[in-house]
Amino acid sequence: MPATPRTTSVHQRLPVTIKIDVPKATSSTAARRAAYVSPATTQMTIDIQTGCPGACTDVSGYPTTVALTPTSGGCTSTLASTSCQLQIALPPGNYTMTLTTADSGGTTLSTAQQIAFTIAEGQANTVSLSLSGVPASIIASVLNQNAAAVLVEALDADGNIIVGPGAPTFTVAQTAGPTAWLVQPTTTSPNEFLATPSAPGTATLQVTASYSGTNVTNACTQSGAVCTATFAYTATQASQNLFVPNESGNDVTIYGAPFTGAPTTTISVNAAYAVALDSKGDLFVSSFASGSGGVVTEYAPPYSTATATIASIGYGFPTGLAVGADGTLYIASDFNGTISSVAPPYTGTPQTVISGLNNPNGIIFDASGNLWIADTDGQDVREYPPPYTNGFTSISPGGYPSDVGFDTNKNLFVLAYANSTPEALEYAPPYTGAPTATITGGGVSQAGLALDPANNLYIADQDITDESFKILTPPSYTSGTQDTSGLYGPGLLRMFTSVTVSISPS
Repeated sequence: MPATPRTTSVHQRLPVTIKIDVPKATSSTAARRAAYVSPATTQMTIDIQTGCPGACTDVSGYPTTVALTPTSGGCTSTLASTSCQLQIALPPGNYTMTLTTADSGGTTLSTAQQIAFTIAEGQANTVSLSLSGVPASIIASVLNQNAAAVLVEALDADGNIIVGPGAPTFTVAQTAGPTAWLVQPTTTSPNEFLATPSAPGTATLQVTASYSGTNVTNACTQSGAVCTATFAYTATQASQNLFVPNESGNDVTIYGAPFTGAPTTTISVNAAYAVALDSKGDLFVSSFASGSGGVVTEYAPPYSTATATIASIGYGFPTGLAVGADGTLYIASDFNGTISSVAPPYTGTPQTVISGLNNPNGIIFDASGNLWIADTDGQDVREYPPPYTNGFTSISPGGYPSDVGFDTNKNLFVLAYANSTPEALEYAPPYTGAPTATITGGGVSQAGLALDPANNLYIADQDITDESFKILTPPSYTSGTQDTSGLYGPGLLRMFTSVTVSISPS
């Protein structure tokens, strides 16, 4: 909203023009505009002061309120908006201007507070400012019931969405309930955050609105502004499926509960070794495809046909896979000793995120978004916090770890050949001491592990005489069952629980 003085060569009051467009209320009023002006705007109060900062003094005749309707003086109306030009006269000098728009009942809708400007004789000056919408409420909605994306918006007192440079930015935090992995809004998606639940249940999320930028008023300081809101974010368990990649069997078998008997689905994938699933249910499979050095392939439900080849990893042999809450795919490269990432839509070349590893194998994210890596020949398990390029902490299981996983109590399970014996080691938070339990009986040639929401432990056994996955039951994990249907070289198996999510005011 520019205010431009006309130039003159003599000392006198100079005419200043203020232009404002009030959009008509239509279904498209949420479109982004140069500055926020609510369609419900009918009037604006202008205050001009001198001596600020410090002893501010109102200029004679101010503050004053002017009408902004199609029939008001200086206003013209089109199908899209009402455009008003207001002229004021000021002598040369330094000023601050405060503008506040309101609806017909006098309720404040937007504001620009104490914007400094100069009226200089003989030159034109432009005052740059944005009106900040004053939030009266914050709403949130799930963009896809089977995904983690949540749309959040601030509404003014008349229920119009606040958009443009005068709109607030948002942050989200969890205050109660099962852990939800949160990804904050970004500059490209300022009204969208991601909340990935770690388990079924209801979490309490608090959304906070704030303002930043040059000449942008913090509308949260205005009377009646509502800049925080809490929401109940509920995840309902829909189904559980165990995905078992079979390297020698050249397929991925999918088992539904209770995970015994014949698989419900079989997907043909050459030399499949690891799998990952995103929030939409798309399946990613790493493959030691002959002659290629390895590829990663994407399948959309119901997984009957490959939808894309993510990228050739070269002769890096992709082992572990994991998908972050924002959909970014992370790929462990056994030969290169790296972790690479590629963001949706996965058309680019994977970029190295972590290097210096020694044959990384299984990788997984915990509920807080930390990346865990079983570095087999490095004989340790590493934890990298976001953004995964900085330092790490490590656990030494006393052997060669091949995979990692977490139960619902945040206990860490490490599959390793420790002391020349195949074991699964259980560590309690903060994972700094000795293992709380050593679990045997998972197999002779253990490859991968997974845990379901009931904390049953699944271990893949690649031994040629007993190719199967074992199901060990808590809390002792000393007994259970096994399945040998159609397995031939099972690798890094994974349990995926699909959930339906909803959000409502709390």
